[in-house]
Amino acid sequence: SKAFEIRARTSLLLSLLEFIEKFGANTQVLMRKVDSLGDVTARARQDYIELRFEDVLDIYEKGIGELGRLEEEAVEFKERALLWVYIIEWFVVTGTLLLTGFLLWSLMIRRRLYREIGRTKMIDLA
Repeated sequence: SKAFEIRARTSLLLSLLEFIEKFGANTQVLMRKVDSLGDVTARARQDYIELRFEDVLDIYEKGIGELGRLEEEAVEFKERALLWVYIIEWFVVTGTLLLTGFLLWSLMIRRRLYREIGRTKMIDLA
């Protein structure tokens, strides 16, 4: 079950790193750490074949701890990579709010441009 957990979490971590790379972040440091984690789990498989189950369990527990630290680092990378996306989104929403607010103020409150017509005369066309 621990081997399955490591494989599933590693797969999710790699997907997150791929997502982060799309925003221009350099994830090579984390990728190297994930590769070293893969080497550790490969060693655990060899110990499993040699029937050293306690060693395998220790290796997988250390691997799960390391994987947790890698996931935390990946989330920090994601937050830094998406910071500019959040800033740009904030500027766009604020600019849209200001523009629509000004237009609404111009049309509804500052009615000087759209005064009501006083009186009109009925012209007989016949």
